[in-house]
Amino acid sequence: MIILSMRNKEKTRTKFAMYESLLLVKGDFGAANASDDSTYAFLAEMGSKAVIKVEGKRSLSYPIQGFETAIEKTIVFTGNDVVVKEMVSRIKKDDTVLRAITKRLPANNNQDF
Repeated sequence: MIILSMRNKEKTRTKFAMYESLLLVKGDFGAANASDDSTYAFLAEMGSKAVIKVEGKRSLSYPIQGFETAIEKTIVFTGNDVVVKEMVSRIKKDDTVLRAITKRLPANNNQDF
């Protein structure tokens, strides 16, 4: 687990909230970690904090794009509507992601950043 924090004052004009993206990634652990550097760089550029956790390999209930197993990855990050839209767009463009969902976490969530 790596924690990254940088602030860019021009992009933090609106209040940030906490979001969580849950991803099912095809491939092995090396492939699951390959896009983490670019994700951290993007979020840092936008002034966000992020934690990326690779939860492990999971057996799927049904095949997705021909895969019966996938790596489960969780990305918890701070952001506003601009950050979230760009993050979702980047996830959709990533051909290693089988399924993904991004949700806003409750304001009383006590995760440490």
